[in-house]
Amino acid sequence: MNWIRRSTLKGVGVGFGLMFLGLIVGLFSNIITFQALGDFGQTAHGQWISRRGLQYGFLILAVGYIGYRSSVGLFVRIKRPSLEGLGWVLLGPVVLIGIGLALDPVFEVIGISMDHAAPTADPTGSLSQFVVFFIISWLVAAPAEELLFRGVIQGRLRETMRPASAVTVGAIIFALMHVLIGVIDGQSIGGIVGWGIETLVSGLLFGVAYERTENLLIPSVIHATMWTLPYVILV
Repeated sequence: MNWIRRSTLKGVGVGFGLMFLGLIVGLFSNIITFQALGDFGQTAHGQWISRRGLQYGFLILAVGYIGYRSSVGLFVRIKRPSLEGLGWVLLGPVVLIGIGLALDPVFEVIGISMDHAAPTADPTGSLSQFVVFFIISWLVAAPAEELLFRGVIQGRLRETMRPASAVTVGAIIFALMHVLIGVIDGQSIGGIVGWGIETLVSGLLFGVAYERTENLLIPSVIHATMWTLPYVILV
């Protein structure tokens, strides 16, 4: 029993450690990306490439850890989507949007003001901008986040605890990462708390979807859809 407790605590420690390390690597990646893009990074097209520097860092760390563990199959489960997987893709974003709408009046009553920074560029400004936004979001940023937080961190937690516990702890780590980003960005306390609650809920859904389908593509698509839908609806 003591061995089990130690291994569980070690797994949780590794999970939190990977989150903090991912944040550090992501911030450095963000700085390097801005520097590398130069003036292009200030254009509408360049902003959608440069503002995902954090996720580039997540991808680097995830790939590095998988290489270190030499166990791709443990952390990267990808296969052809099943009918249940397609159901998650279709209903997942709807559920998260519904939860978000339900939380808004609750936040208002308890005095939480959501003040997330507005996007630096509107991807609907032109077709080429939307194509750049779509490629970066769907093929790089969302898969990178899911690879690190669901594939690597949740996968590492699953080695020493039951799936339900791994999903829960993984979602807490995912939410904490967003809280820390909110602090770094200088958001208000209300905005940080609200974002933390929202990302905890979304992290739980992403984690359950991954466990149910055993397919990393499913939470990645749900994640990318959540980024894309607001712009599609507004067009």
